[in-house]
Amino acid sequence: MRMHPAEVAKELKDFLFFKSFSEDLLLQLSAMTTMRSFKKGEVILREGDASNKSLYFLRSGKVEVSLAGEVVTILQNAGEVMGEMSVVSLGVVSTTLTTVKDTECFVIDTNSFDGVHPKDLDHFKSLLYRIYSVILAERLKKTNEKARLFEISTRELQESQNVAKSGIAGKVMLLESEKKLQVVARLALGGTGVDLNIVSQSAEAEASLAQQSVDLLICEDKNLAFLK
Repeated sequence: MRMHPAEVAKELKDFLFFKSFSEDLLLQLSAMTTMRSFKKGEVILREGDASNKSLYFLRSGKVEVSLAGEVVTILQNAGEVMGEMSVVSLGVVSTTLTTVKDTECFVIDTNSFDGVHPKDLDHFKSLLYRIYSVILAERLKKTNEKARLFEISTRELQESQNVAKSGIAGKVMLLESEKKLQVVARLALGGTGVDLNIVSQSAEAEASLAQQSVDLLICEDKNLAFLK
């Protein structure tokens, strides 16, 4: 479906990425923007791809982000940006993006930036990279938090391994929503003889504990409310 630049601009202006853009710049950008539709299960970008030069903005639908075959997050909010890491770094695509259901994206080929009016080009690129910086800083913050949780989980799982080897504990429940940390748990306790039950939500943990007890429960403090 082909949209008029004015229609595209009307939608883009509500996206966080473009909040700092003037109407003139937004219209110029909208003229470079196409709308692409993806069927459920279609790959938008593949990990390791070295040819991406496009920014993808989620218009509707849901996209699964995976790294080394493991799902790391789900994108489903309009305006979420994809592909920016490989565009900024000029490197390979770091994750695979797969649609969970029929999805529409606004796509901007960064090669088109040369078409921006010369009087606006410097300002335009300055705005883009400033916004890139904000997005990357936010993602770094989230990555650091995940690294902290990774260290905590690894330490706790090591403790549970030691307990399991001592013969004191056999049943362990891990309450963890992050898929990557769930993988760490399975790797850490694999082959130890521990009966590991992994749940993603507090409600699941509560329901499971109502059926059977465990020797060790591993979770963040904020998820302990259901035990009170």
